[in-house]
Amino acid sequence: MQITVKVNANGLRVGEDHPRARLTDREVDRMRELYEEGVTITELARMFEISKGSVHDIVNCRRRAETVVGERTVRVPD
Repeated sequence: MQITVKVNANGLRVGEDHPRARLTDREVDRMRELYEEGVTITELARMFEISKGSVHDIVNCRRRAETVVGERTVRVPD
């Protein structure tokens, strides 16, 4: 089976298409919105069931901040 995934300038999967992604792109966007509205990192970690360190990196754009420049088709096991 083949799927189309988002890739960065180096051709690597990014965002929710990355094989180790635990959050969808929509969840990441929502997390950043909630943080701007005043929800604490601790509360976000609890809500999204990830570590406070991961939340910190996401809301400060140290993670999940890659720019999508294209798509490519990859094979996945059935």
